[in-house]
Amino acid sequence: MIYEVVLIPGSEGTYIPGQYQGTYSNDYLNPGPRSIAVDAYNNIWGGCYGTKKFYYIEGYNGQILKTIDVSSVNHTPYGAVMDEMAYSGRLVMTKTTSSVLILQTTHTLPLIWII
Repeated sequence: MIYEVVLIPGSEGTYIPGQYQGTYSNDYLNPGPRSIAVDAYNNIWGGCYGTKKFYYIEGYNGQILKTIDVSSVNHTPYGAVMDEMAYSGRLVMTKTTSSVLILQTTHTLPLIWII
């Protein structure tokens, strides 16, 4: 089964194709999905540039499991990769400037480092 995952603010959700009745954003910045990484459990981390949010998406059914807002550190997701120890839950992200954000995803309250 193929699912459509909508990350537009206020309309976030998982839909069967053709089922979503809302409007689509015609703006590459908002929400602006740019960062995609697959973890060891075949789930997806998707980061949106304009909204400064990361979404943890179930790889099997497209359900949004978790949303992490990184606007407090002014991070605009641009690229992402899981670290070499994928089960440790460290997601490493870049933005269009030189900063790198590391998100420890295995904690109840995610830990965020900027390097």
